[in-house]
Amino acid sequence: MAIASLCAAPDCDKAAKNRGKYCSMHEARLRRGGTLEPRQPRKTISELLNHRDQFGMWSIVGEGSPYRRPTPNGSKHRDGVQRTAHCRCICGITRDIPIHTLKQGHSKHCGCMVPAMNAAQKTRHGMSYTAEHRCWCKIKERCHNPKSKDWPDYGGRGISVCAEWLSSFEAFFAHIGPKPDPTYSIDRIDVNGNYEPGNVRWADAVTQSRNRRPRHNNRP
Repeated sequence: MAIASLCAAPDCDKAAKNRGKYCSMHEARLRRGGTLEPRQPRKTISELLNHRDQFGMWSIVGEGSPYRRPTPNGSKHRDGVQRTAHCRCICGITRDIPIHTLKQGHSKHCGCMVPAMNAAQKTRHGMSYTAEHRCWCKIKERCHNPKSKDWPDYGGRGISVCAEWLSSFEAFFAHIGPKPDPTYSIDRIDVNGNYEPGNVRWADAVTQSRNRRPRHNNRP
């Protein structure tokens, strides 16, 4: 009885096929264009994730169950089996997330942060009903709306709001700051100048009365 020869591939102790040099596994690998070199050891989840243990709100707990992504009709599988990481969200929910989904940033939480994120997107500065915001709206109205009752004394005289403040309440507030007292109102240092950085301040009634443009006396 003939003794079966061993596979000629390095580190392989399987029997070679009849009249062949290699075992069935290595012959199939060569047919697919592979090599006879031993396969690399299977990487750990930590190595696949570049030793990161936090992705957004997800904390990596360990390796999850293998995942197969189905085709749209659900009849066959494609892309093979994908390895997953078992993750825990900041809210306590656990889920198996595919490795590539985490690394590409497509999954950052379980969905618990969506309400807070939506609220943050709808809230630009949170000062819509404050005295400072009403003041900002008024100076834009009097300078850039010809239908405003105050237009003749402001926009009609060529006074305007600088481009940065016109488009951003945040920029306006960052410069002028909070209103120090309910009796204060906005004042232009140069009464013939624009609403712009360096020419605007909060002032009380006495300061404003001393900083008015001269009135013309039309009496004979």
